[in-house]
Amino acid sequence: VKSNFPVAGAAVPPGQPTPPTKFTDVFGKTSSITPGYRYDSRNDPFDPNGGHRFYMTTQVAGTYFGGTTDFLKPLVGGSIYLPVNLPRHAYLALNGEVGYVRPYGGQGVPIFERFQLGGEQSLRGFAAGSVLPLDKEQRVFTDPEGHILGGNKYFVFNAEYVFAQVGPAKLLAFGDFGNAFHESQNFGLTGLRSSVGMELRIFLPIFQAPLRFIYSFNLSPKTPIDQFGFPINSLKDKKRGFDFSIGRTF
Repeated sequence: VKSNFPVAGAAVPPGQPTPPTKFTDVFGKTSSITPGYRYDSRNDPFDPNGGHRFYMTTQVAGTYFGGTTDFLKPLVGGSIYLPVNLPRHAYLALNGEVGYVRPYGGQGVPIFERFQLGGEQSLRGFAAGSVLPLDKEQRVFTDPEGHILGGNKYFVFNAEYVFAQVGPAKLLAFGDFGNAFHESQNFGLTGLRSSVGMELRIFLPIFQAPLRFIYSFNLSPKTPIDQFGFPINSLKDKKRGFDFSIGRTF
């Protein structure tokens, strides 16, 4: 693994501009096996509107497999598609997932195995990887080298109300909720990251995945700060905006 992670900058004298975020490379090797179970009764693997699915996996990584990291990473999730009477052919889609990573063998959680949320595959309206653990003052967590840390646990909940369909195009309203948490934090709704919005989804068989035009509103935009009190503009939430993507949220 070669990963690039932001480093919180050093303190600067009062009145000076906020220093730019720096990035450094982190190296390692993950070698693992991931047993899992999946049940899927959805009526279409690419564009479902009925049925449900459930999955659980546990990644087991260890130096005895030839890697440099020792950790367990269980993930549990599921989704369900429910018909709605108004309007005709409408349906409600719900999805939830929870993840946790725990080191063993005397090591900490590898920084590149921590959870960072955001993006059209998890929390729409947030930049990919921008949802990180924050303390009560909106301060990020860092390691001794100053790297900004993702969480050792997370949860995500997505809801979609698909209310219009014309040929391959669907119009839906959505709400996404979730967060990532540091080891010193418990699961909870404090500091919940959330967005709502509308999405136009066009399914083209040639892609085997929908084209997505998303307009979202952030319900509680935040500007994370580093350990010196400076805002981290690269992680700043936008209040609203348009995004384009290919694929599904769940």
